[in-house]
Amino acid sequence: MRRPLPGDIAAVARVLLALPPSARPLRLARLIAAAEAADAHRQTVGRAHPRWGTGSLMAAASGMPKAADPGFGDDEYCRCWVLTLEALIRHRVRCAGR
Repeated sequence: MRRPLPGDIAAVARVLLALPPSARPLRLARLIAAAEAADAHRQTVGRAHPRWGTGSLMAAASGMPKAADPGFGDDEYCRCWVLTLEALIRHRVRCAGR
């Protein structure tokens, strides 16, 4: 997966916000896996993955329904950011341990 930027986190948070809280962890795990697979594909083949894009989280989230960006005054949106950031930290720790 390419290094996440703030726009990637915002895109994922908006995807998660459109879901019920119970569905968010699974969707998030799938988005991270899709970004990983797309980045591997890009590095191997030299072009973007046809479904998941270039290996960024934003590209992986691009075809998914998203809530409007409510801003950081919305508690649920903030929770989606935190959920995403915590998942990325866990993912990096797992990858570093390989």
